[in-house]
Amino acid sequence: MKVFVGGSKNIGRIPDCALRKIDEYIKRGYSFLVGDCHGVDFAAQKYLFGLGVGNVTVYCSGMSPRHNAGDWQVIALGNTELSGYDFYRLKDDRMIRDADCGLMIWNGVSRGTARNIDELKKLNKPIEVIFCERS
Repeated sequence: MKVFVGGSKNIGRIPDCALRKIDEYIKRGYSFLVGDCHGVDFAAQKYLFGLGVGNVTVYCSGMSPRHNAGDWQVIALGNTELSGYDFYRLKDDRMIRDADCGLMIWNGVSRGTARNIDELKKLNKPIEVIFCERS
């Protein structure tokens, strides 16, 4: 199983309940799909790297990732035609497509995370949403 771990950019520390869920996925042998952004993406990367997890793929919309804590495999979409929100949506849309399930750590405000939740639901992919204030 491949789990898309994502969330809000202004959450820099993943809450313990989400870390326990990630630990459960590790025990089950899941692969992890993470973005290259700061916030939840980078916090998840650092956590997985600290545990020595190797089955991680980092997605980025450009040519190379902004963050890749574990020097993992990268899927770089290389798009230079779009900008802003539309540019960064590319990696999220690809992770949604490639994932079997999702774990979103959301502040209740981030429109990108809200869209990821909605898109995973539309595809009937299991998703767990953990609400977290800014950290």
